[in-house]
Amino acid sequence: MFMADVLLVYKKNFEGIHDESLQVVKGVLNDLSDTLRVDIRAREQVRRADFIGRDLVIVVGGDGTLTSIAHNVGADTPVMGVNSHPRRDDPTGSFGFFMGSDPENFASDVVLA
Repeated sequence: MFMADVLLVYKKNFEGIHDESLQVVKGVLNDLSDTLRVDIRAREQVRRADFIGRDLVIVVGGDGTLTSIAHNVGADTPVMGVNSHPRRDDPTGSFGFFMGSDPENFASDVVLA
């Protein structure tokens, strides 16, 4: 059986909306725990070595979170962005131009092959 090695990087700023989104993503990944191994790191605590050998990097936050870690990810490693505060749910949220998913759609968007 294929066991995917996933790194989940999240925005840590103590705003409830981001924490709620992180919990949704972690719940979905936990349901997939028989097919993957997940390491979780705050954006502020992630090191370049954390990205080595990953099958997938998932970034929960916004465009700034994604771009702040993107230079650490190898060219062969897929990156999935999850907008933790989508504007469609809150006018003060972010557009998340680089984020391909959000907490509401993450379960159907995440694909591990």
